[in-house]
Amino acid sequence: MSKIGTKYFNGTYEEYLEHKEKLRENTEVNIKIKETKKSANNQYFIDKENAKRKNKIKKLEQEIENKENEIKDLKEEMLNPEICTDYIKLKELQDQIEIIEKEIEVKMLEWEELNREE
Repeated sequence: MSKIGTKYFNGTYEEYLEHKEKLRENTEVNIKIKETKKSANNQYFIDKENAKRKNKIKKLEQEIENKENEIKDLKEEMLNPEICTDYIKLKELQDQIEIIEKEIEVKMLEWEELNREE
């Protein structure tokens, strides 16, 4: 007798072989079912992450567009006759434009990174 013990099968050798084959098939089916569930579960999380990434991309695109519109408005304001003669006000507007351009640059880098992940 081995360390794991001996099992008694009440039947013929052919019945034992059939029983053993059914156990093997059931085990394979159970493994496939578990793999399918695991795969479906993984796909759910992958789809969820892709949806989050796509939403973030859309949000970034909207934020970039808004920032570009802010720059456009500030440049138009700089053309105002009262402001274009005021050096201090022009400098403030130009500083604001530079800050916004840097914000756009950061958002563009993030947007590019998210699009590389596709």
